[in-house]
Amino acid sequence: ESLSGNHADDDRKTAVVRFKKMMGTLYYQQNIDIAVSYKAKVKTRIDGRRDIASQPLIDRAISELENLSDHRNVAIALAIVTGRRMAEILAVGRFELSSTEGHLLFTGQSKTRGSTAGNSTEVFDIPVLADPELILKAFEYLGNGYRLETTEEVNKKYSKSLSRKMVEWSDFA
Repeated sequence: ESLSGNHADDDRKTAVVRFKKMMGTLYYQQNIDIAVSYKAKVKTRIDGRRDIASQPLIDRAISELENLSDHRNVAIALAIVTGRRMAEILAVGRFELSSTEGHLLFTGQSKTRGSTAGNSTEVFDIPVLADPELILKAFEYLGNGYRLETTEEVNKKYSKSLSRKMVEWSDFA
């Protein structure tokens, strides 16, 4: 006889325990299958990567900074030669000359722990891939009507057009 005195309760409890074990086994296998599938997708992506011819890309960026003919190309070029995010180029970032040759002082990093986008006041002395004066001139060009106040505004206004424009730059990839 059962301790509870009720065989029906014991049968239900046993059934629930068996069901939990069965479901655990089912989900365990499902989780393994998901992990295996994910690893296969990552491997495919890694195997499908291609090298980027960096010097022609940098040369094109410098040419765009010299010509200042299209604000989207200038923004892309600035991102390439400074390594900064589009939101930093088009909204929250600021550049100044550095005392270190081939560097600029940068403030307004958009992803800093403990701060909201762009309100970081930390100053970074960053190396750049083009003449710092040329970069400042191009940055000033964007300030004449192309820069916005927030990262959200940048995403809303520029994300599609910059993505389309980047396709033209893919010849260098």
